[in-house]
Amino acid sequence: MGQKNTVFITGFVLAAFALGLVIGRITPGGRDAGAGFASEDQALIAPQAREDRREALQTEGARRPFQILRGEDAERPEAEASDDFRFSRLLLETDGETPRACLQFTAPLDESGENRYSDYVRVTPRVKPAMEVAGTSLCLSGLAFDKDYTVELRPGLPGADGEVLARGERIAVAFGDKPSYVGFAGNGVILPRLEADGLGIETVNVEKLKLNVVRVSDRSLARKQIVKGEAVTEDDYFYVYNQEDGRDVGAPVFEGELDVKNIRNETTTTVFSLGAALDDLKPGAYFVSVEDASPGADQRRPARAWRWGMFTDMALTTYSSDEGIDVFARSIDNGRPLAGVELSLIAANNDILGTATTNTEGRARFDGPVVNGDYPLTPRMIMAYGAQDDFAALDLQRAPLDLSDRNI
Repeated sequence: MGQKNTVFITGFVLAAFALGLVIGRITPGGRDAGAGFASEDQALIAPQAREDRREALQTEGARRPFQILRGEDAERPEAEASDDFRFSRLLLETDGETPRACLQFTAPLDESGENRYSDYVRVTPRVKPAMEVAGTSLCLSGLAFDKDYTVELRPGLPGADGEVLARGERIAVAFGDKPSYVGFAGNGVILPRLEADGLGIETVNVEKLKLNVVRVSDRSLARKQIVKGEAVTEDDYFYVYNQEDGRDVGAPVFEGELDVKNIRNETTTTVFSLGAALDDLKPGAYFVSVEDASPGADQRRPARAWRWGMFTDMALTTYSSDEGIDVFARSIDNGRPLAGVELSLIAANNDILGTATTNTEGRARFDGPVVNGDYPLTPRMIMAYGAQDDFAALDLQRAPLDLSDRNI
């Protein structure tokens, strides 16, 4: 008698719950039933109802799978639990600002959004992670480093082909600390000569840095690309392309170590002062490489970074067309035009295509014949030589701002 009462009450609750889903597809948060995350109450209802239903329909010692069908899905046949559809392995992604735990299954998951996987996944300590389905993976975001979790997969979790998880799973998830990281703050390559404090270096879980600086002469730059560089975490692959690497043509000017403040799993910024580190800080181009030298750091593949820096007070702007190249030089310190700056237009083969000097407006021009040559006599770089041995270079192969579709 008690068993019959249980079946009747469970059936009534399920019928009322299904009616709420069919009429307007209502969810506790007012969201559509196919999107977002379940509330705490809703996350508890569906799995428990399915479990009660399984117990009520148990016959001859075998449990039949039960699935609540929603709205337009009500005519579909009942899904079958299968041992062939199961959790396979856990993949941890730790290279971002926040980590992700990706649960992989033996068959594809449903990417349509019709199934709410938040109904079938519980995380302890209690959090409501963002969930993303891709192929056979269900990835959980919003977790934290240096914290241990248990992820529970409920029976009935659906796959894309109608199969459901026959048995629940408990998976331990532990990310540990963030990987060691070394990088440079900002994306620019210009260091203001008159006011720059130095290079900002960002680190995570690093106590000591090893730095190497080389100075690259003006004519060596024509075969290089002055770029913002790259940074990699510990144990990642690291390679610098030859056209971006200044170490093969630069003269060493500094090599040493720098202590940094280490706050566990947090990003800290340390300023490396070129002026204080170098005996003779001259205007020009510098190639700086830095790596983790903390005790216990991976000696084979430490966290590391590299970048170019142009130490100058001259800012160059060019306007290019088939008729020629107009160059404007201004002071980074005060924005005023710089007169008397000597400019050289360098070709891809390092030849000098032409020279010019800026007027009182800070302007100079290279006419069409010298800019329309065939390779290797094509413009590659503009070199600028100013007062107090100031030097700057503008790479003409960097992507320009295209204004050809504007009425100017």
